Amino acid sequence: GSSEAALAAYLDFIKTYPDDGRTDDSQFWAAELYRQLGKADQAKALYEQVAATPGSNFRKSAEKHLK
Repeated sequence: GSSEAALAAYLDFIKTYPDDGRTDDSQFWAAELYRQLGKADQAKALYEQVAATPGSNFRKSAEKHLK
């Protein structure tokens, strides 16, 4: 479905542009999709990466998912 296609696009962006300023955004949205798809372990790993990114717009939101 469209969630899987979006997830693939986010993961591709993360892999292709690991140092881009928007990578943490992609990590967060990929984590959200993993969570929706019932893949909690993959979601948690990405939320942890976002939470560890200084200055991320999604840092607080990621931290909430880790509590």
